[in-house]
Amino acid sequence: MHSILPLLAFLAATGGAPEAPPPAVFEYRLSETRRTTTPRGRQTLALAGQVTVSDGRAKWTLETGEFPRSSANSVMTTPDGFFFLNTKTLASAQGTEADFDALFRPRSSEAGSPGSYKVQGLEVSVEKAGAGGPFMDGKTSRFRILARWVLTVSIPGRVMNIRSELKGTMDVAPGSEEMACKFDDPLRLLPVRDEPLERLRSELAKVSGIPVTVDLEFVSEHVSEHFLAPRSAEDTTFKMQTSVSVERRVRTLQKRVVKKEDRENLFKVSDPFKSLGLERLVFAEPQLP
Repeated sequence: MHSILPLLAFLAATGGAPEAPPPAVFEYRLSETRRTTTPRGRQTLALAGQVTVSDGRAKWTLETGEFPRSSANSVMTTPDGFFFLNTKTLASAQGTEADFDALFRPRSSEAGSPGSYKVQGLEVSVEKAGAGGPFMDGKTSRFRILARWVLTVSIPGRVMNIRSELKGTMDVAPGSEEMACKFDDPLRLLPVRDEPLERLRSELAKVSGIPVTVDLEFVSEHVSEHFLAPRSAEDTTFKMQTSVSVERRVRTLQKRVVKKEDRENLFKVSDPFKSLGLERLVFAEPQLP
């Protein structure tokens, strides 16, 4: 009984329970690379910069260049939404998570389209595959990702079957849920949408931890048949293959504790930044069928 008297006296003097310590601030270097090969050639997208995360807030500032389809070189996410920043011109614009995803993967334009779309034979699996590679001074768990499906697109006079396969590995650092943020989606760089994307995200959501090393390969084969081609045409079938490889790396992780007001300033957009419309920092996106 006497042992708790000092604690009760302390609580009475401070007005209640001790104040909880502020959430930790995590900082790490994130690099993502996407290589796309089509009949038109090969394109490479490479992004790298520092990510700062604390209590669900996050900011990713690139070392060089800008995010695709944008003049923004920094993106911040808070409970108020996404903010696109140009730290050179001191311009900012507010958007949504969908606006951020659309920088990498154009939105579907099914509304008003004369065609119909159907996903068939969808198979998705995310399975644990033992230990992954080392991360800092700790261990990781490896998961194998596999997905297959066929998208049939029908428009007047033509039917297109797009057969797709996604496979790869993801090494996850366990016990790192504190540093989770909106930039953790390893599927962001892939041309996967609608039902296959939702199924993949559902399976990946069952994995605890942060994806620190990700290697994915995506291949799609397009086979298009023209039913209104002249009878004299020798071949009414057109084939095309597209491949995409994605790499994600998290490095040099640091954890620190700062004062509450200093943490809030890390994720605040204020003077001298000028607030602009989103269209001033994000360019018009191409539309895909």
